[in-house]
Amino acid sequence: GDFSLQNGIEVAGRSLGYAPRYGSREIVVITSALSTCDPGDILGETLPRLLRAGIRVSTVALQAELHVCKTLADRTGGLAGVCLDRRHLRDLVMGHAVPPPVNARQLNEDEDADADHDDNSRNNANGQPQMICEFVTM
Repeated sequence: GDFSLQNGIEVAGRSLGYAPRYGSREIVVITSALSTCDPGDILGETLPRLLRAGIRVSTVALQAELHVCKTLADRTGGLAGVCLDRRHLRDLVMGHAVPPPVNARQLNEDEDADADHDDNSRNNANGQPQMICEFVTM
């Protein structure tokens, strides 16, 4: 079948809607497609929703970089990369295993969301940031 980036991003974005606002909301797309077959305008319809929800999209391409993937990553503050070999693929994917730091603007916006949570609610038992993973296969 054909690969639909828009459908995958929409499903993952809806799942992240339940993630706490003080957490990191990220979608990592790993693709080997050379094109995407989307039902609508991903940059006109989906991108504004991602920006409003504070979702960062990053992409890892196995074959060639898709312009739409690079644009989504750039506009949402994510990263886009094309792997060169097996080791580089591992480095690109593992680069997303640790959540990015929260900037001062995000901290100020999320102070209201933090009112109901103590500092330990952001961390697991080892004091590491919590990560919610959702796998969407297309």
